[in-house]
Amino acid sequence: QEGSFREDSFLHRMDVIAVVICMGTRSIRMLATSNIESIGAPFTEIMFNFTHAQALEWNSVDQFIVGGLTVAVFMLYALTNYTKWVSERSNCLSAIVGLFCFYCITMPWPFLPGSVDCSRFIGDGTHNWRWCETLPPINQWLYYSSYAVIYGICLPMLNNSLQALYSRVLGHGPQGAMQGMNQAVGSIARIFGPLIMSSTFSRLGPQATWTVNIVLLAIVIGIWIAAYERLVPLELRNNENRDTSKSCSPRSSNTQIST
Repeated sequence: QEGSFREDSFLHRMDVIAVVICMGTRSIRMLATSNIESIGAPFTEIMFNFTHAQALEWNSVDQFIVGGLTVAVFMLYALTNYTKWVSERSNCLSAIVGLFCFYCITMPWPFLPGSVDCSRFIGDGTHNWRWCETLPPINQWLYYSSYAVIYGICLPMLNNSLQALYSRVLGHGPQGAMQGMNQAVGSIARIFGPLIMSSTFSRLGPQATWTVNIVLLAIVIGIWIAAYERLVPLELRNNENRDTSKSCSPRSSNTQIST
């Protein structure tokens, strides 16, 4: 009974909105990652007129660079006082903005000139990608360089800082249960993300999948800006609440009047 009372007391004090924001952000991060993982190869083949071998080679090199930058970011966290200089909240918001910029930079906007060569994909009857005929090309070097830099830096930054922030938002409560819930919510996005992105890509093309990610990331950025002050450690929030209640208590008011 005492244990259940402590859990109920914790849940009563816990900022549910902050917890939900952290969980939702992780899910959107999973969705943004699954987009590139599920359609990256066909996207580069269409956009840059690659063969399967060329797409494999370019994407492998890019993943190698992403892996190297990821290790460098984690070493920065492990070997320096980086998190003392920059807050976890700032790291998360900066990383989300970085992912948003990636999709804006690499979006095949309708106003871009030209169109990709789709004869290989719709001429032999293997695909029904009619959207390919009006798809404008993007710069090959812009796509690969922005993917390597942004995914290699922003993704590990978001993973590390968001997990740390979520743990601190929970405080000393039932970390096991809440961390399990966080992992479950993220896993659901991980399961359905590739299915949603690949089917959307097949029916509507990359412009649709890019638009989905741009809209979702823009919503997440807006929520983070609006709720930025709530995304703090639980003990800090409780201290602020205690200070507020003390300043509003009758004793405090009488003391202020007498002085």
